[in-house]
Amino acid sequence: MTDILLLGGGHTHALALLAFASAPIKGARLTLISRETTSPYSGMLPGLVAGLYRREELLIALDRLAERAGAHFVEAEILSIDAQAKSVETSRGLFSYDILSIDLGSVPDRRQIAGDLSGDLAPKPLTPFLDQLYELGKAATPLDLAVIGAGPAGVELAAALAVRFRQKSAKIKLVADQPDLLMSLPEGARRHARSSLERHRVELIAASVIAARTPDGLALADGRAIPASHVVWATGAAPGFDFTASGLPLDQRGFVQVRPTLQSTNHDKVFASGDTASFMPPLPKAGVYAVRQAPILAHNLKALVAGEPLQPYRPQTDTLVLLSTADKRAIGARNGLSAEGGWVWWLKDRIDRRFMERFP
Repeated sequence: MTDILLLGGGHTHALALLAFASAPIKGARLTLISRETTSPYSGMLPGLVAGLYRREELLIALDRLAERAGAHFVEAEILSIDAQAKSVETSRGLFSYDILSIDLGSVPDRRQIAGDLSGDLAPKPLTPFLDQLYELGKAATPLDLAVIGAGPAGVELAAALAVRFRQKSAKIKLVADQPDLLMSLPEGARRHARSSLERHRVELIAASVIAARTPDGLALADGRAIPASHVVWATGAAPGFDFTASGLPLDQRGFVQVRPTLQSTNHDKVFASGDTASFMPPLPKAGVYAVRQAPILAHNLKALVAGEPLQPYRPQTDTLVLLSTADKRAIGARNGLSAEGGWVWWLKDRIDRRFMERFP
């Protein structure tokens, strides 16, 4: 019997487990280890912050999903990975494996920022983020929030926070180190995003490289200061786990390097997917890629157990980007084209709800 250990409940693992529920892996024992019994669907998070969804609407119950797939579920913190010894140390003990699959996600990258960031907010992990938002809602003093990062996550969060705290007359700033927001998207999408921020009275502060967190806000590399009572980090991704001592090859940012088969570049029986995986050429850290990796991972785990050929993951070359503007409108972009409006929100909401309907 082959022991397969799944670390983390990201989108790729969730969908792979769903596949195993319909077509189990013969000759294998599955164990899923996650520090929480639920996993949030990232596509609906801005809507949750804005009050458009209830918390339970975007949570995948990992324990129930594991049971459906015939997997043993362990709620535990992952402490260390030893690829050479084929073992994983957790808060619930040591687990050995024959095959390891890692889908531990990412967190906002704050590693280059000086100062005390311990009280700041970040959307990952979800539970402490929501707890902090709840406490902010009870604050008697005026809120002056700085959202850091003008990619899709930052733009969506800034709008969502403006809606959430509208009754408190909160000031919301979106701080970007780039000359504009959403630099990877067409100009039309950027124009729609700027209009959305103006509608929500969010101040865009572009071309501003942050050097340090200060007691009063942010210190910029050019000597300017940005006042803020609270800071929300939605910057580029850093690994959700420190793989430095794992024995796995890592890229410059600390993500696990993989081949097209999702296998580690030097360990045939170690897989990585979702944000954990580092491809060549690099891919954006986005859920749409994690979702498309799931059938490849499910097939390749089965194939490795059965001694059959593995399949390569071929990333889509142009993805549909849908961004919530927190007011039942959304921005869509694909193939250099863009659109905005209530019908785009209808499409996004429909896609998101259909995804979650797969996890009753």
